Amino acid sequence: DTDKTFGEKKSLMTTLIRGGNVVSFEQAQSLLKVLVSKAERIEWVVHCYHRIPSTRDARILVRSLNKAEREAVEATLGPISYIFTQHNPTGHHFLDLSNPQDKQVADCLWAIAQKEHKKTHEIIHGLNTHKGGKRDELAFCWRNATLDGQDCPYLSYWKVPSKGILDLDFTLPAKPQDVDEQAEDMAAHKWENFYNKNKSQTPVEIVTAFRLLSNKFFFNVQQVRAMYKLLSPELTNLRVEIMVIAFCRTIDWRGFVGAKGMYRDLLRPTERKLLIERIGLHSMFDALWAVDYYELDLRKPEERYVAQEIVHLAVTEPGENCVDESMEGIDYEMPGKWTVGVPRKGKYCTFYCRETKTIITTTESAEEFHPGSIPNNCVQPPNDSWVTGEKVRNAKRSMFEKFSTPEQGFEMLLGFDAVQKKKEREAAASAR
Repeated sequence: DTDKTFGEKKSLMTTLIRGGNVVSFEQAQSLLKVLVSKAERIEWVVHCYHRIPSTRDARILVRSLNKAEREAVEATLGPISYIFTQHNPTGHHFLDLSNPQDKQVADCLWAIAQKEHKKTHEIIHGLNTHKGGKRDELAFCWRNATLDGQDCPYLSYWKVPSKGILDLDFTLPAKPQDVDEQAEDMAAHKWENFYNKNKSQTPVEIVTAFRLLSNKFFFNVQQVRAMYKLLSPELTNLRVEIMVIAFCRTIDWRGFVGAKGMYRDLLRPTERKLLIERIGLHSMFDALWAVDYYELDLRKPEERYVAQEIVHLAVTEPGENCVDESMEGIDYEMPGKWTVGVPRKGKYCTFYCRETKTIITTTESAEEFHPGSIPNNCVQPPNDSWVTGEKVRNAKRSMFEKFSTPEQGFEMLLGFDAVQKKKEREAAASAR
């Protein structure tokens, strides 16, 4: 609104994105254009960065700043792109292809992507015999890629050019056990030395050190949790970066997934959303460890793929598996026709449950295919015993995401109540 003063605009926008509410890239950019003070511009971009629904747009917002402002923002948020590590290429890469070193990194990433695409293509093709309909071709490695600001999706015939800015999230889907049958996590005494040496460093230094360490060692989920906990809650981007670094370098990686995994139990909703955007929900899904709560946007091929796998599991596994289903927020029951093809629109939600016998069988298979992938004392909860508790936790997570503190939430609720009572008194007075 051009009639509003700058102060009014800023107040309105700050109220709009209070707590976990999102702000569009256009809204963030429009206010940034009228900010003159360096400190205010930096504060505004930091405030907006994790509330813009797209990490790509958030990065563009940062790059619209001048060099000094951008360096100040990155000092808080962390670098937009970290150093390339050959044994752990999973991460965000911002590459100037006219620079020989960056071009070499891009060539390396492209070669890995082509190799992995052949593997994932065969896996997806094999799943076409499953219930739920034909699977779409999905990008596992080459994600959110742009070349000079234009979309640059994975195409088998593409070649890395000799100039331009290549910006992408790269994900290596292979697990440690797929790369090395004898893979082990970092020895306890070595980990303790690393942790004690780096725990007092700045947040960016902590993440950078963990990235470099990942090029040489594998981890366990407790080590990853310890690194995550070193970073305070407001450092959303850096916390997500820890999880990205650990994605393909963690031995007992099934401690990440499922209803009791770190992705569900530890990450805040905004962190989980950002991780999904960078890694992909299809890469985070494990059919053998599928007991979990799912919110699936069927318009997105990656999430529709997960829905297709849920359909297949629900049909082939015994018992009442899909509990408290909904479609667009309305109670729903998966129809039989979904076994032929899952629709391409709608938001489908369900708690996927398993009987105890099925859990025993899938756990044995998980350990057989990826030895050591299940942390000690980590189990899939049986039947629907966990559903009520998970609903409560979901409500709490939503509340914490909306308000910075519990007190803020109560103030908002009490304030709303006071306004309602005032309106009721005024209405009663006018009626007399």
